[in-house]
Amino acid sequence: MSEIYRFRSINQLIKYKELEDFYCFFSDVKNFNDPMEGHFELEWYGDSILWRNFFRHYVMCLGDFYLQASFIKGNCKMSADFIDIDIYDKSLLTSLYTDLLNRTINKLFKNTKIRQVFDIFTTWILDKNALLYYLEIMQPIILEEIMNQFEKIKILPNPTINYPINYNIIVPKQEKGTKVSISEAVRIELLSKRLEFRYKLKDEEIANTELLIMFYTEYPSMYLNRLIDLVKPNAYMTCFSKIYFNSAMWGHYADNHKGVCLIFDHSLIDSFQENVIDVEGFYETQYSSKVINLNFFLLIRYDDDHLDFWYKDSKNNKKCFLYDLRFNKEWIKRYGDICKSMYTKKTIDWVYEEEARAIIFDHNYKFSNDKSRKVFYQPNKLKGIIFGHNTSVSDKLKILGILKNKKSVLNDQFKIYQAYFSKINGETKINIHKVDIDF
Repeated sequence: MSEIYRFRSINQLIKYKELEDFYCFFSDVKNFNDPMEGHFELEWYGDSILWRNFFRHYVMCLGDFYLQASFIKGNCKMSADFIDIDIYDKSLLTSLYTDLLNRTINKLFKNTKIRQVFDIFTTWILDKNALLYYLEIMQPIILEEIMNQFEKIKILPNPTINYPINYNIIVPKQEKGTKVSISEAVRIELLSKRLEFRYKLKDEEIANTELLIMFYTEYPSMYLNRLIDLVKPNAYMTCFSKIYFNSAMWGHYADNHKGVCLIFDHSLIDSFQENVIDVEGFYETQYSSKVINLNFFLLIRYDDDHLDFWYKDSKNNKKCFLYDLRFNKEWIKRYGDICKSMYTKKTIDWVYEEEARAIIFDHNYKFSNDKSRKVFYQPNKLKGIIFGHNTSVSDKLKILGILKNKKSVLNDQFKIYQAYFSKINGETKINIHKVDIDF
C-alpha cells in the first residue's frame, strides 16, 4: 500500500485550514458515527481481595461524590464527571475521613444483604448488567450508611426519604465460576419499584429531594460508566482508506461528492510521528461482528500505588490471584495489543471502507485540548488531490489558490484528478482522470 486516501469536505480543508497548514485532526472516538467504535464487553471475575477493594472503591467514590453534592451551589448539575475514580487510600487528605471510611465499610460488611451480594461476587463471573443490578440492590443500604456516618461526626445532616430497600436478591443457579447475566424482566421489576416510589412523592417532595433521589437511583450506573476510564484510555484518531472509488464514502465523508479526496504517501505516518511521538499506525481496520470480552480486574492501568490498592489486601498485604499476571513485564505489551484491537475493529457493515487508522492512545490526558490534536506533516507527503463529482468550480478555484501559494513545498510529483462516474461492464463506478493545470 504505497498510497492512502483521506476524504474531506471543502469546509474542513478551507475553514479549518487543513490544506493550507498541512495537518490532520485527530478526532475523539466518542464523536464517531458508529456507536460500536472501541466497544468491548467487560466482565468482572475476581477473588475476595479484588472484590473487597472494588467495594471499598465504590464506597469511597460515593462518599466523595455525596460530599461534593452537599456543598454545591447554584444551578450546577451533578454528573458522572464529578465522580473521582482516581481516588484511593493514599489520596484521602485527613485521618478523620480515613477513619470514617473504615467505619462505614466495616459496618456495611455486617449487613446481611451486603454479605449475600459479596458472596455472589466472589462465586460467579458477572457481566455489566448483572453487576449493575447487584449494585442497585446495595445502593440504598450503602448510601444511608454513609449519610449516617456523616451525621454522627456532624459533617452533614441525614435526610430521610424512606426509599424502598426490601428487594429480593436473585442468587444465580448456574454452575459456580460461570458467567451470570440478569434478565431484562428482573431489571424491569426493580425499575418499576423505583417508578412507583417516585410516583407516590408529592410535587414539593420531588423538588426538595431530586438530587438525593439521583444518588439512590442513578449513581450505580454513573459509577460503572466512569469506571471504564480505569481500564480504557481516551483515544483519538484520524482515518484513511486504501481506496478512493467508493461512492458511499464520497457521500459520507466528502459532503455528498462536493468535497475532495487527498492522496498521501504511506510514509505520512512517519511524518506524524516526527511531530507527535504518541501517534501509532497505520493500523488496518478489522471488520467483525464478534464482541471482545475482557476481565476488568486484569486491565486496571495505573502506577504501583494505585495498583496495590486494587490488588492487595490493605490489612495483611496479601496479593490477589491476578497480582503476578498484572505485574508481569509482558502485561504492557498485552494491554497495548488489547487497546489496538479495541480501536481498529468495526462491525462487518463497514467493510466497504477498507479503512486504515492513525491513533493516539491518551493514557496521560495530554490531548484533551483540540489544539493538541492537530498533527502536522511534511507537505511533500501529500501526493495529489481528487476533486469530487459535484465539487463546484468556485471551490476548485479556492483550492487551486491554496496549492499555488504552497507550490514550493509540495511534492514534485503532485497531481490533480477529477472523479467521474463511468460504466464498466454494465456497472456504474467511480473513476478518475488526471488533469493538467498549471497552478
